Amino acid sequence: MTLDNVNIKGDLVVNGGGKDSIYLVDTTVNGDLVANKADGNLRIVLKGNTDIMNVIAKAGVNLEDAKDFTGKVKTVTIADGTKSSHTITLNVPAATVN
Repeated sequence: MTLDNVNIKGDLVVNGGGKDSIYLVDTTVNGDLVANKADGNLRIVLKGNTDIMNVIAKAGVNLEDAKDFTGKVKTVTIADGTKSSHTITLNVPAATVN
């Protein structure tokens, strides 16, 4: 799934998808990007001028930037209660990681 040139005024909650599923291209998420796929097998790729205020990992996620990524990620938070069997991989520049 690709969101291209989208301005999301609220939260973007990702409950599905797979290891190659979500691409955000020149997209702004003004609320939270919540990774919440039950099995923890989720990949989100940021491309172009994508800006995200907050990422909340409630489950496993591979968050990465493409070579053309020029946007920003303000905060990444690993939520309390995230399963210890889930892997969270951050390959994006983030101002703060909690």
